[in-house]
Amino acid sequence: MKLTKEDITFIDTYLKNSEIEFVDVRMEMVDHVASHVEEKMEADGLSFYDAFKNYMVAHKKGLQKSHEKFKWTTEKKVFGQILHYLCKPYNLLFLPACYLLLLQIQKLEFGEQIIRVMPYVSFFIYLLVYFLAYRVEKLRYSGLERLGWYFFLLYQLLQLFFSPIHSKFVIGESVTLCFVLISLWIIVSFSFLRALLYYRNFYKQRFAKLSV
Repeated sequence: MKLTKEDITFIDTYLKNSEIEFVDVRMEMVDHVASHVEEKMEADGLSFYDAFKNYMVAHKKGLQKSHEKFKWTTEKKVFGQILHYLCKPYNLLFLPACYLLLLQIQKLEFGEQIIRVMPYVSFFIYLLVYFLAYRVEKLRYSGLERLGWYFFLLYQLLQLFFSPIHSKFVIGESVTLCFVLISLWIIVSFSFLRALLYYRNFYKQRFAKLSV
């Protein structure tokens, strides 16, 4: 017995009122609860409301405890999408293209300064896109926020290579290594940004279907 759109919306609203604020986590939990409610409806011949009530009486505490598990589920999905974009064949061409572009930028009058701020720019773009999505749509995504922190730590690690204190010990005067690292960072940044936009649109569409 399949649930109606109104039934799914009811589950979503219930979870939202239970302070499950992250859209992606809530969607995962809606799928989980809906499948079990459907099973109870078929097995016990219950209406949706009775099956849902019985399920929540027995499993509400368990769902609250497994909240973190659903967060990890969304995080793994986002990470998998990032790897999907990173493994695209065109990145094999994009990496040397970035490197050659950096060589050309280096020849400009302020080339070194431009190159040094490139990691800042890519990180700022990620923050700007997510901030606008959150501020405009009032929707938060656990997987994107959690992986965003890892992205931030990776960004901080990269800054060590450009620090006057550490650079001579880590990379010395190796322009090649610097440019390879920056090129890799650009590829990772674009892959992260694409994953952000993909899941933002994916969950936005699912959320919209529940809201109609």
